Amino acid sequence: MRKKLFVTQEVGSLQRPYWLQRFGEQLDKKTLDSAVEWGKRLGVDEANELVNDSGHGLLQKSASLITTADKERVKEIASIYAIRMQESAGLDRIFNGEQTRTEMYSFMANYINGMSRAGVLNAFDANYFIKGVIDDNVSIRESGIHFFVKELGFTKSQTKREVKTCLTGSYTMADWSYLEHYIYGHEASCMSKALSLRKGREAAVMDFATEVLNPVVRELEKSGAKFIQIDEPAAATDEGESGLFVHALNASFEGLSQEVGRAVHLCYSDYSKLFPELAECKADSYLIEFTNHSSPDKFRESDVDPNTFKMLSLFKEHGMNAKIGVGVVDIHSDAIESPEKIRDEIMVVSKILGDPSLVEVNPDCGLRTRRPEIAYAKLQNMVKGAELARREYGE
Repeated sequence: MRKKLFVTQEVGSLQRPYWLQRFGEQLDKKTLDSAVEWGKRLGVDEANELVNDSGHGLLQKSASLITTADKERVKEIASIYAIRMQESAGLDRIFNGEQTRTEMYSFMANYINGMSRAGVLNAFDANYFIKGVIDDNVSIRESGIHFFVKELGFTKSQTKREVKTCLTGSYTMADWSYLEHYIYGHEASCMSKALSLRKGREAAVMDFATEVLNPVVRELEKSGAKFIQIDEPAAATDEGESGLFVHALNASFEGLSQEVGRAVHLCYSDYSKLFPELAECKADSYLIEFTNHSSPDKFRESDVDPNTFKMLSLFKEHGMNAKIGVGVVDIHSDAIESPEKIRDEIMVVSKILGDPSLVEVNPDCGLRTRRPEIAYAKLQNMVKGAELARREYGE
């Protein structure tokens, strides 16, 4: 049986609802009504636990009466909202929208031994994260493994569609941290500062891969994971480290069976600089930014960014035969891309790669930057665009 062309998925994050972000505070009627409205719109039966006529819903509770179990349940229900939104939009591959998390770096750091908090930094999308200082060898805590396994299990229990899970990659975790422990350790060996920095970075990246990511990945497979995505926004920070980046990815995926999909998410840089080393990566799919800054209404082959075109061509040139999750939705704009424009993007990428079966469809990055109504409309049109593209191939 021929597999479905142009499988659709969200990259990972969806905006956490205001009622989740402010849970424990006195919520106004507008916020409560929004929870009810979206619950009805998405068919979330559990919405009645949040707000009900008795006035004893979770969101109606006084802060002094809220328990730890209440907090966990509200996160679970927010996850169900995100899952139902993706299902309702028509996505093929589902995640929980990272509703149980806060930010991709700081959240991960909370579960890692050897890290302490430094200061608060501004991320590219006007959100903030707490940068960490590495003061000892890093390793994943048992509580971290438990969290990711539990998150996967809950998501699987809420949908019959294919489920994926997402993890922040080792290279990004190291690049976004102060690597004092690893760098000073090499300086103590009488190395020059430049060499200590390079060797320290290499050691930190590999420890994040082998002692943090890989133990989680292995346990996720034991718990039934079939698709694991590693997010690496910092991948092209230093093109001289592309070999290190690939080595760390392979170490992160080490030990997985062939039944588990290995995906890597890359965004907002010239990732063609990762070649030729990337050809040695054992991932079997890549989710990449493609549509950023293009018109929401139309798309032509000439609109392809030269760097993106080069990267796509390099996948073919190096015979990687990996699936490409092409970003067809701009996460930095409220403009709703038309299905026809999305279809045309899919067709252009299919032409570049020379094989439509290698193309999957997703936003440029996680849609946490967009309000729910915008994210939902974008995802709906993304699915419609994929359907139009399938028709071009007789499906």
